[in-house]
Amino acid sequence: MRQAWLAGALPWVMCLVVACNAGFAVANQGAGAGAPAGGTHMTNGTFSPAGDRHPGRIHTVDRANAREYDEAAEEVSQREAWVKVGDTWKAVVRVEVVGDAGRLEIRRFGNDGSLLETTTMVAPPSAPPARPTPVPVPTPDRGSDD
Repeated sequence: MRQAWLAGALPWVMCLVVACNAGFAVANQGAGAGAPAGGTHMTNGTFSPAGDRHPGRIHTVDRANAREYDEAAEEVSQREAWVKVGDTWKAVVRVEVVGDAGRLEIRRFGNDGSLLETTTMVAPPSAPPARPTPVPVPTPDRGSDD
């Protein structure tokens, strides 16, 4: 269910703006973003990159699509289950999704209820309406009065 939502959302993502208690940054949505060093294989979220064990479950409240569900940390990627705050990896235990077709905001919370990270996905601006190319109108030749 979550994968279908993400697949539908990713084509219109222009920019990800990440805000956490460490500050603001603009993150690239390119291939390999969030991938562990050494390859493109995504490890699951059971353990942080530092080796800490996740509490187990992530509860998602998706207000944009009016649904709520739980996932085991082992069912999601390490990038979805953990957030680095300063020098420490924090487990994500709750996710809130809010917004509409033009803008989605994903808030990720830690075990103690603290906001760890906010990701904003913005749809690309719509193309301006096509304007017709003006066609020159021939001007009739005015004869001389002679």
